[in-house]
Amino acid sequence: MADKIQFKNPPVLEVVCGVVFSELRGMKAPHLGAYWDLIRDKFSNVDEAPPLLPPAPPGGEVTYTFEPTSLPRIWFYSEDGRGLIQVQRDRFLFNWKRADADTETEYPSFDKIFPEFVCHLDNFKKFVSEQGWGDLEFKNFEMTYVNHIGNESAKPVVGAQVGDVLVDHVFDTRQDRFLPYPVGFKWNASFDMPDNAGRLSMTAGTATRTDTDEQVLRLEMVASGIWEDKSDDGLKAWFELAHEWITHGFVDLTSEEMHKKAWGRIK
Repeated sequence: MADKIQFKNPPVLEVVCGVVFSELRGMKAPHLGAYWDLIRDKFSNVDEAPPLLPPAPPGGEVTYTFEPTSLPRIWFYSEDGRGLIQVQRDRFLFNWKRADADTETEYPSFDKIFPEFVCHLDNFKKFVSEQGWGDLEFKNFEMTYVNHIGNESAKPVVGAQVGDVLVDHVFDTRQDRFLPYPVGFKWNASFDMPDNAGRLSMTAGTATRTDTDEQVLRLEMVASGIWEDKSDDGLKAWFELAHEWITHGFVDLTSEEMHKKAWGRIK
């Protein structure tokens, strides 16, 4: 296990921990209402979203063995908007996110988010068992970090060009160029994690914040996969490995100046 990475002010906007499992064909809309009754004290709001597609295998495409379900993905979210549980017939996700225009909330760290995810997952597993659907058959684990890097945080280091934050995507201005500095870009890469644990995918590109209309660099890092040990200990070990690869990958991908001057790297 590599040393932990720690920043005073990381640009983390959202963290998602989730599991994909064999479809619960018996799950109907009233069951989701019954589940909401169990968590309504903390997740008082509800909404609907289209169901997420099954994850594609590394280097491949999704092959459906059944027609996509018409049952929506249900969002159960907290009053302050910082906690979100998502449930559909084959997936359970827990999100921590900053609320819109929220710049003061401190990122609570993986050490706090992951145990909360496990707690909610355990409660959902208990609910599934009580419905007579048996144990969840895990097919995939997922962990996502979404970072928003705005112009203001980048200016002390690189000026107004947020694309310069990425060490692997720098527009070379040391020579005369016909094209001006790009107003938008998109970059992606993927890496195999060790021990057949899955793959880490990174996507970076320009985006616009909906609450402020500010252009930002959106850096999304997704670890997806599973290994033979699907027990509670195996799940914990997989997410710890995924977190290690996401945080160290973030450091590997971004400039050292940003680490020190913009985000206050501690470790």
